[in-house]
Amino acid sequence: MVIEGLSMDFIINGAILHVLDYEHDLKVFAQESVNLDDKIVHSYINRQLNHARNDVRSCRGQLKEESFLIDMNNKLKNNEINFVDYSLMGVNEIDRVIKDLTCTGFDILVIDYSEDDYRKVAFILLESQQAFTHHTLTHDGFISNSITKQNSLLPSPNKKVNAFVLVDILNNSVELVDEINWNSGDIQVLKDLLIKCDTNKSQQQVIEEVVDIASDVALSFDENPTVVVSKVKNYIQDTVVNEKPFVVEEMAKDVFEDKMYDAFVEKTSKVELPTEIEVNKSFSTRKMKNQKIKTNTGIELTFPTAYFENNDYIEIQKKEDGKYNIVIKNIDEIINKG
Repeated sequence: MVIEGLSMDFIINGAILHVLDYEHDLKVFAQESVNLDDKIVHSYINRQLNHARNDVRSCRGQLKEESFLIDMNNKLKNNEINFVDYSLMGVNEIDRVIKDLTCTGFDILVIDYSEDDYRKVAFILLESQQAFTHHTLTHDGFISNSITKQNSLLPSPNKKVNAFVLVDILNNSVELVDEINWNSGDIQVLKDLLIKCDTNKSQQQVIEEVVDIASDVALSFDENPTVVVSKVKNYIQDTVVNEKPFVVEEMAKDVFEDKMYDAFVEKTSKVELPTEIEVNKSFSTRKMKNQKIKTNTGIELTFPTAYFENNDYIEIQKKEDGKYNIVIKNIDEIINKG
């Protein structure tokens, strides 16, 4: 079955679910795949995989030679092991690494899928959730309803998970997110202890650093950082609309002039940003489309970033005494949203 993803089609070939419940000292390693003909099962797996594939927090990288996954990938490619064996080897290694770093539980969802004719495997760590539900009791012929707590529930398919690894079987490249609160100090558990790989910065990290640097440069030249950040966001939004990659240097030439441009380039060179990235459309719409500002007098405004480059709608005026006036123009109607 072909699934329409957020960025491209993919095919789910199989999936298997293993249980690592450290809270109750329970481990259940499955020996066969789940039934993908079950619509509920298929929908849940599809949505979790699609979230992972399009997660802007995801860092891309390459497995190191000492990674246990390289040997597993070779065996899977050469048909020396099947997908179930592959998943069992993977979950055993996950268990070995994380069992002393957490007291919670995980369901490990391992998915065999094809994307753009490449075979890939996803390891998605589904952190156990707690929820409350009704509980019906019968006592002396009377029925009563109470409330009980349910443990070890799977996370909602609408919610992004905090840890996953996507593995390209052919070229040993990976994508990963690890935002679990491990008992490991500053060590990056999935990246350094488990799969052992080198990674680049994520889309989210790159854009956040660009915005922060642009704001710092504006302040150093006594320019309004809100105006500059809005120009950066508007530029990023335009690249997504025009289906182009976001090129940091081209953005800098568009937003900054002369010494401000030089200062921006110097600052970005120190943090080793990639020359260009593909920006996720949903992320751009959610984070780049609007600009929020708050004044020291407590006034908050939210407006489209494009308006900052059009004085017909909004204008920020700097007075001689260093204070600002914000002028909002051409309003036909004011709606109370309180």
